[in-house]
Amino acid sequence: MGKSEPEKRRRVAAMLTNGAGCTEISTQISIGRQTVYRWKDTLASGGIEALLAIPNRGRPNKLSDDQVNALRQALTHHPSDFNLTGRSWSLKLVSRLIIKLFDVGYGKSSVSRLLPELGVCLNSARRPRDR
Repeated sequence: MGKSEPEKRRRVAAMLTNGAGCTEISTQISIGRQTVYRWKDTLASGGIEALLAIPNRGRPNKLSDDQVNALRQALTHHPSDFNLTGRSWSLKLVSRLIIKLFDVGYGKSSVSRLLPELGVCLNSARRPRDR
């Protein structure tokens, strides 16, 4: 989904190596500052291998990488293109779109955690950002 945990850890490691601060990294990669500090300590004590060996946390994504990419593309269109009623995308409409396209149920809170990884912000741009 979007960037995988190992990809994020590699990016954090590169940014730390290049002198970026934890707050800056947290903002740019959209992860918690405490996570960046933990990863920084792991990197310092065990190197990149130790950082990449950290098990992923949380429930695995229900969508495959291909489905995530298809969803990202779909969100560049208007909801009416998918026979959904609404002037713009909302958590509820994205949830309905996921069900319609992939027959996978996502609640609004799960959709809200998925959207940043897609580069989508519903309360401003409404379109995926270039990554």
